[in-house]
Amino acid sequence: MSSNNTIIISSKPDIKAEVEAAYTDKNIQGPMDLGRMWRLNAGVKWTFANKKAELSLKGKDFFNTWSPDVRMQYANQNFGMKVFPDSRTISLSFTYRFGGEISQEKRKEVDTSRFGKGQ
Repeated sequence: MSSNNTIIISSKPDIKAEVEAAYTDKNIQGPMDLGRMWRLNAGVKWTFANKKAELSLKGKDFFNTWSPDVRMQYANQNFGMKVFPDSRTISLSFTYRFGGEISQEKRKEVDTSRFGKGQ
Protein backbone atom coordinates (compact mmCIF):
# COMPACT_ATOMS: atom_id res chain seq x y z
CA MET A 1 0.00 0.00 0.00
CA SER A 2 1.34 3.45 -0.80
CA SER A 3 0.19 7.03 -0.91
CA ASN A 4 1.71 9.96 -2.82
CA ASN A 5 0.58 13.52 -2.11
CA THR A 6 1.55 16.93 -3.41
CA ILE A 7 0.58 19.90 -1.27
CA ILE A 8 0.65 23.41 -2.75
CA ILE A 9 2.21 25.66 -0.14
CA SER A 10 2.27 28.77 -2.33
CA SER A 11 1.37 29.69 -5.92
CA LYS A 12 3.61 32.75 -6.08
CA PRO A 13 6.34 31.78 -5.46
CA ASP A 14 5.60 28.23 -6.72
CA ILE A 15 6.42 26.05 -3.68
CA LYS A 16 5.10 22.52 -3.21
CA ALA A 17 5.55 19.84 -0.56
CA GLU A 18 5.60 16.17 -1.51
CA VAL A 19 4.80 13.39 0.99
CA GLU A 20 4.98 9.68 0.21
CA ALA A 21 4.23 6.81 2.56
CA ALA A 22 4.44 3.08 1.86
CA TYR A 23 3.66 -0.07 3.82
CA THR A 24 3.99 -3.75 3.04
CA ASP A 25 2.70 -6.39 5.44
CA LYS A 26 4.33 -9.68 6.36
CA ASN A 27 4.56 -12.01 3.39
CA ILE A 28 5.94 -15.34 2.28
CA GLN A 29 8.49 -15.70 -0.51
CA GLY A 30 9.36 -19.31 -1.16
CA PRO A 31 10.53 -20.88 2.12
CA MET A 32 11.13 -17.45 3.71
CA ASP A 33 8.86 -15.26 5.81
CA LEU A 34 9.48 -11.53 5.38
CA GLY A 35 8.48 -9.07 8.07
CA ARG A 36 6.50 -5.89 7.52
CA MET A 37 8.19 -2.75 6.21
CA TRP A 38 7.13 0.87 6.01
CA ARG A 39 8.65 4.23 5.08
CA LEU A 40 7.95 7.93 5.00
CA ASN A 41 9.50 10.24 2.39
CA ALA A 42 8.99 14.00 2.13
CA GLY A 43 10.36 16.94 0.22
CA VAL A 44 9.92 20.56 -0.77
CA LYS A 45 10.16 21.84 -4.35
CA TRP A 46 10.48 25.46 -5.52
CA THR A 47 9.89 26.19 -9.22
CA PHE A 48 10.99 29.58 -10.59
CA ALA A 49 12.41 31.44 -13.63
CA ASN A 50 9.25 30.93 -15.71
CA LYS A 51 9.13 27.23 -14.74
CA LYS A 52 12.59 26.59 -16.21
CA ALA A 53 14.39 26.21 -12.86
CA GLU A 54 13.60 23.92 -9.96
CA LEU A 55 15.24 23.56 -6.54
CA SER A 56 14.30 20.45 -4.58
CA LEU A 57 15.12 19.15 -1.10
CA LYS A 58 14.04 15.56 -0.33
CA GLY A 59 14.41 13.12 2.55
CA LYS A 60 13.72 9.39 2.25
CA ASP A 61 12.92 6.68 4.81
CA PHE A 62 13.10 9.03 7.80
CA PHE A 63 12.67 6.23 10.35
CA ASN A 64 14.97 3.68 8.64
CA THR A 65 12.22 1.06 8.49
CA TRP A 66 12.32 -0.06 4.83
CA SER A 67 14.06 -3.39 5.45
CA PRO A 68 12.34 -6.65 6.41
CA ASP A 69 13.24 -9.20 9.05
CA VAL A 70 13.81 -12.53 7.31
CA ARG A 71 12.95 -15.92 8.83
CA MET A 72 13.17 -19.36 7.28
CA GLN A 73 12.34 -22.80 8.66
CA TYR A 74 13.03 -25.39 6.00
CA ALA A 75 14.00 -29.03 6.52
CA ASN A 76 16.57 -28.97 9.34
CA GLN A 77 17.34 -25.27 8.96
CA ASN A 78 16.09 -22.54 11.24
CA PHE A 79 17.39 -19.27 9.85
CA GLY A 80 16.77 -15.69 10.93
CA MET A 81 18.31 -12.53 9.57
CA LYS A 82 17.98 -9.01 10.90
CA VAL A 83 19.38 -6.53 8.37
CA PHE A 84 20.63 -3.20 9.68
CA PRO A 85 20.98 -1.07 6.56
CA ASP A 86 20.74 2.68 6.70
CA SER A 87 18.37 3.48 3.88
CA ARG A 88 17.79 7.07 4.97
CA THR A 89 18.87 9.69 2.45
CA ILE A 90 18.66 13.42 2.00
CA SER A 91 19.19 15.09 -1.35
CA LEU A 92 19.33 18.59 -2.76
CA SER A 93 18.94 19.01 -6.50
CA PHE A 94 18.80 21.86 -8.98
CA THR A 95 17.29 21.44 -12.44
CA TYR A 96 17.31 23.96 -15.28
CA ARG A 97 15.50 23.39 -18.57
CA PHE A 98 17.25 25.03 -21.52
CA GLY A 99 15.14 25.94 -24.54
CA GLY A 100 11.75 24.49 -25.16
CA GLU A 101 9.97 21.76 -27.00
CA ILE A 102 9.42 21.89 -30.73
CA SER A 103 5.72 21.84 -31.53
CA GLN A 104 4.33 19.19 -33.88
CA GLU A 105 3.67 21.84 -36.56
CA LYS A 106 7.32 22.96 -36.65
CA ARG A 107 8.84 19.46 -36.79
CA LYS A 108 10.14 18.25 -40.12
CA GLU A 109 9.28 14.83 -41.46
CA VAL A 110 12.07 12.28 -41.20
CA ASP A 111 13.69 11.48 -44.56
CA THR A 112 13.12 7.73 -44.96
CA SER A 113 14.14 7.48 -48.63
CA ARG A 114 17.39 5.73 -47.73
CA PHE A 115 15.41 2.77 -46.31
CA GLY A 116 14.16 1.69 -49.74
CA LYS A 117 10.63 1.09 -50.91
CA GLY A 118 9.78 -1.69 -48.47
CA GLN A 119 9.51 -5.42 -48.95
